[in-house]
Amino acid sequence: MRSPVLKFYRSLASSILKPLIESRIFPNFSQRTLIFENPPTEKHSKRIWFHASSVGELEMLIPIIEKREEEVILTVFSESAERPLQKLAARLNQCLEKAQTKATATGFGPKVLFAGYCPWEGEWKTAFGLYQPDLFVSARYEAWPELWASLGELKIPLTIVGSQLRTSLLVAKNIVNFMSVDLPPLEFLSIEESEVASLQKEFPSAKVSAAGDPRWDRVAERAKLGNPRAKQLIEQFAQCERPWGVLGSAWVEDLSMLGKSVFELPGTLWVVPHEVDAEHIREFEDWLKSHEISFVKTSNLKENDTSAKPRCLLVDEMGFLSELYSAADWAYVGGGFGKGVHNTIEPAIHGIPIFCGSARIHRFPEVKYLQDVGQLIVLMSMEDVPKLRDVVTRGHYQSTKSVWKESAHRQLGASERISKRISETLSGTLKDI
Repeated sequence: MRSPVLKFYRSLASSILKPLIESRIFPNFSQRTLIFENPPTEKHSKRIWFHASSVGELEMLIPIIEKREEEVILTVFSESAERPLQKLAARLNQCLEKAQTKATATGFGPKVLFAGYCPWEGEWKTAFGLYQPDLFVSARYEAWPELWASLGELKIPLTIVGSQLRTSLLVAKNIVNFMSVDLPPLEFLSIEESEVASLQKEFPSAKVSAAGDPRWDRVAERAKLGNPRAKQLIEQFAQCERPWGVLGSAWVEDLSMLGKSVFELPGTLWVVPHEVDAEHIREFEDWLKSHEISFVKTSNLKENDTSAKPRCLLVDEMGFLSELYSAADWAYVGGGFGKGVHNTIEPAIHGIPIFCGSARIHRFPEVKYLQDVGQLIVLMSMEDVPKLRDVVTRGHYQSTKSVWKESAHRQLGASERISKRISETLSGTLKDI
């Protein structure tokens, strides 16, 4: 029996809310309709729909996606995630093309049926009818009432990786219940054991377990691959004074908070802006010049010039922050004095001391974990900056680097565990842990 409330909600979402929001928030919103243009006509294998709200959630799903060999649909909500999504899809398609030239196509990853923006709320059921997924996988606390209701109506299982009991999950559950629609078969795979009880209490019929965070696997894999440009720069400046510090994914607000004194610490400082377009790089240049800090932009360096030994390098290039962390002695992760701290796992995997600001750290369980093992210090304000200077100046962290590396290594393996659970769901053999 169809729910009249759900029917009304779908109509409201697609005909009223969508026109009101799209032009104000998403200037390129028209691209999101692409999912309806060329749906597959035949189904050759099981299908998994992976959906991420933004870049962080996509990073969590990527190592799991790479382990699959089914047909997959890949969608994101945020425009910031669209570019990395397309890079992922291109890489997966390239691997599959190589596989097709061999005798067997197994072991080379999934076949991407679509990669792009997700349907609008109110259009999920239509999209599911076209793509016929056997499983829907999302990350963290991404939840929409009509998405859940459509999965429930079609009895498509829903797996949420890195599950956290946030308001969005409760709102989706309550609205679906109000619509008199069954929830989909649910499995929550949290990062920490501490999340299990609260999720189980709110969703008593769901399967809930702690599986770890796949982003550690993602960072470890990227660290193995390396980057030729990063290797060149590291070798070129190998004689620069140690210790090396990396201000990664930084904003000018981070520089303002840290102050000029951080640039007077012993060693060499690599400043890696979060955005490397001309406007943002100019902001960094202006700040450094206004504080009379001498610096060199990496894009201006000659490949064979090993004579220069700058104290500050402004990295106005993109794509190798992880490699710089691997060569660093300490790191400051930016964003914590603005919209939110960025990826602290990237430097953590290399066993170096980490510093960051406090904005939105509650959203990232790895921050607390790294604090607990003593690897990360959160700077709450300018008054805490002496803590960074003290650690860097004393250098006591050298004796604990191997301990921190081992600690990071213990976080690996989540993507394999989650992929196994997905296989069990698809085969109908999934049991409670």
